[in-house]
Amino acid sequence: MAADLVLSRAGAMTISELNACGRPAVLIPYRHAAHNHQYLNAQYQVEQNSALMIEEKELDAGKLTAIILELYGDRAKLSEMAENSLRLGRRQAAPFIMTEMNRIVSELRESGL
Repeated sequence: MAADLVLSRAGAMTISELNACGRPAVLIPYRHAAHNHQYLNAQYQVEQNSALMIEEKELDAGKLTAIILELYGDRAKLSEMAENSLRLGRRQAAPFIMTEMNRIVSELRESGL
């Protein structure tokens, strides 16, 4: 394992990569993201117990240090977060996407479009 814990923003691609690899995270959503989507992404990960979130406006070195030290002191929690992250991951997404695209094209052809 290359990382026990990831500190990151909460964009969709980042979240999908974290989940595909099963990495627990401390997420700091970009507060200017369109439609607050990074906050919503992070909130879902928190609800699924695969990440913790610090809103950018609440971020300071002391808070971040405390969270990291707490997680490193609780290896069982880190492990549980990693398992939950991996459970959320969609591995082999490309074949799934191709199957869905083929299904949609077939439906369009059948409908005459």
